Order: sequence, then C-alpha cells, then structure tokens
Amino acid sequence: ELIDENGDSVGAGVEALLTYGGGTVCDDSFTEMHKWKIIKAVVSTQSTGNSANAICKEMGFTGSARWSNGLKYDLQNNLTIALDDVTCSDEDWASCNFSTSHNCGHSEDVFLQCGAGGFELIDENGGPVGAGVEALLTYGGGTVCDDSFTDNSANAICKEMGLTGSAKWSSGSRYDLQNN
Repeated sequence: ELIDENGDSVGAGVEALLTYGGGTVCDDSFTEMHKWKIIKAVVSTQSTGNSANAICKEMGFTGSARWSNGLKYDLQNNLTIALDDVTCSDEDWASCNFSTSHNCGHSEDVFLQCGAGGFELIDENGGPVGAGVEALLTYGGGTVCDDSFTDNSANAICKEMGLTGSAKWSSGSRYDLQNN
C-alpha cells in the first residue's frame, strides 16, 4: 500500500511511502536495479527497476513512474521494516524474491509513485500532484485537449489514475510550461 504522511492511502501519481503488511520496505535491491536502469536509460529509456514496476502492477497500477528513499514522514519511526532485498527478474510480482528480515534503517524506506494509464496531474513546475488539487492533466508527457471533454471524461480519467473521481475541472492556458 502507498500511504501519505498521515497514514492514508493514496493512488497513482503521488510519490508516497511504500508499505507491506503494515511495515515499510527497504531500498537495498531497489538501489541496485535503479542504478543499472539509469545507465541503460540511453538505450531503453526506462528509469525504474523491475522491483518498482512489479510492486506497482501488483497493486493494480500500470507500472512505476519514479521512486526515492528516505526518512520523510514522522510516522515511519512507528512502523517496522517488513521487507528487504526485493529483487524481481521481471515486471511481475511472481518473479520477485524478498526477505522479511532486514539490515536497514528508516532512512532507506522506499517512496514509490505508481502510474496509471499514462495520465498524470502536474503543477506549474511540472511536478506531480495528488488528490484534491486542481492541476494540469497530461498524458504521455503531453497535455490533454478539452475538445469533447466532459464530466464523464474527467471522472473516468481520475478513476484510471486510482482516484475516486473528479471534483471539478476547467480548461485554459494557466501554466508557462503549456507553451513549450
């Protein structure tokens, strides 16, 4: 499960603390995969490892958008570290191995952002935002045109991103990055 600083579940498009069985997940094998994939990025254009993708897919998302590590939330200190050395040979959870004992501190906890359907909500700086914030809707790195866009479109896209639905939507050019 992905949780925010209050311990509440979050959906796609938000980088949040990755938990498993009520505890956190250590980044030991994530780091190795991530470094290897960054080097391969020139060829494969993929910057996340099999572990991150497999976990996001297991949670019902299309894959991972990005991940980081650290002691970012106060609540982490109240949780046990539940998984370590998560290695996956493929982007499917069935290909993963892990350990339930660890040699980690909470500064190594995984924060994961999962993707859903290629849609993302971003702020004026191009950074991801989560539920409750009106933001620019993008798909595959480009903007989404409002031609024939309806409340049904907004609700369907929000649900695709793992949210409950759309509170409101509008159109227009509000961010400088839309002109790029």
